[in-house]
Amino acid sequence: MLVCLRKADAGGEVLLTDGQAVHEHLSRTAPEALEYMSRPGTAFYGGGGGHASQIFTPLASRALLRFRRDQLAQFSPLIQRFLPHLHEAIAAHQRTFLLEPGQGYIVDNHRYLHARAAFDGPRECVRALGEPRFPMLPGFSVGDLWQSPSATPVGIPRPACRSAQPARAGGRPFLAPTPQGVAR
Repeated sequence: MLVCLRKADAGGEVLLTDGQAVHEHLSRTAPEALEYMSRPGTAFYGGGGGHASQIFTPLASRALLRFRRDQLAQFSPLIQRFLPHLHEAIAAHQRTFLLEPGQGYIVDNHRYLHARAAFDGPRECVRALGEPRFPMLPGFSVGDLWQSPSATPVGIPRPACRSAQPARAGGRPFLAPTPQGVAR
């Protein structure tokens, strides 16, 4: 959860992206990229005490998502060439909005990517991490995208294309996170 106590003089928009939409986008447009980004050990998150991981973690008919674009993220050479596909999918489904003091949001870190745009002036937000009080299914549903008789050569089908309607506040273009803007 993140709540704004004082907004910046300029900038600082919240950038949210639904991981399920990103996964579906990649399954249609870059299935090989999705397959490689789902391989264990292709991402490393954290400093010296960090851990090897992957961007998408398959769980039967569900998936978890973890992705950062900061100095605490490193990616295997196996997936470096696929990262532009991921950035394109994120941009296509990103929602941008500005929090006023007293406003906030709650996200599931295994479903949503979240970041912020650069800002000027003082800005104060409060972040709280927690566990759900009631059991939740992990991540998001992917149906049979991991295994299917009509799958591509890498095992991921190309579902029928759905039109995406990304919301952008005031029609502003995609704002790429700065090094201070972490998407995970």
